[in-house]
Amino acid sequence: MAMMFLDSYLVGFFLALVCGVVSPLVVIKRLSGLTGSVSHTSFAGIGAAVLWGFNPLWGAMLSGVMAALLIDTIQQKTRDHQDTLLALVWVVGMAVGLLLLHFRQGYTADLFGYLFGNILLVSQQDTWVMMGWAFFVVGLCLTFFQLIQLGCVDEEYALIRQVPVRWVNRVMLSVLAVTTVLASKGVGILLVMALLSIPGAIAGLLCRTLASMMLVSVGVALGCVLGGLWLTTWFNVPSGPTMILFLAGLYGMGYVAKRITR
Repeated sequence: MAMMFLDSYLVGFFLALVCGVVSPLVVIKRLSGLTGSVSHTSFAGIGAAVLWGFNPLWGAMLSGVMAALLIDTIQQKTRDHQDTLLALVWVVGMAVGLLLLHFRQGYTADLFGYLFGNILLVSQQDTWVMMGWAFFVVGLCLTFFQLIQLGCVDEEYALIRQVPVRWVNRVMLSVLAVTTVLASKGVGILLVMALLSIPGAIAGLLCRTLASMMLVSVGVALGCVLGGLWLTTWFNVPSGPTMILFLAGLYGMGYVAKRITR
């Protein structure tokens, strides 16, 4: 059975690796809301790509990165009404995507797949794309780990040390945006925020340093994604919701255990 879905397991492995590495950054920088806005805004890029006849993946990536950088720029200009800003980008992106898909007759049959994902339908090309992105993200984090850690843990100290925090943040947001779009392939636009937030939140219950958080987060993401995928292939249940419920249950147990030990 596993060999029949080899590409699905490989995509799941690399997807969990990337999300596990990125998730602690999302938790520490409190970017969960931005992740949701980016994932929903990417739907506008999907709609534009479908309407104009090019690869929906590239349209989603472009709109996702543009949304992340736009939100960051506006947030730097004003600290007021940030929740409203995120919500506005969130709903506008979905609305634009739905409107564009409406003009492409006969294509709305794939709407369910974009919204909820299906990792069982990935192709060999998806495997290569996810593997390449995983190697890029892991290599980037290993190479610039000290800069990333300073920008996340103590931004004021980083500015004193003349670290280019602004550019570090922009690179992190761009990486987060592309990861969000690629993760949507497996769990869908509506559930991707959980996959990018919960592993880091679980690691935060157990760890004190960013490096240890990343290691634990990767382990949690791998266990839940591959475990959910195994249940999907053997018991014919939806892949995305199964993975997310795994993560949510594990976080609940970790939270209760920490409260008891206190």
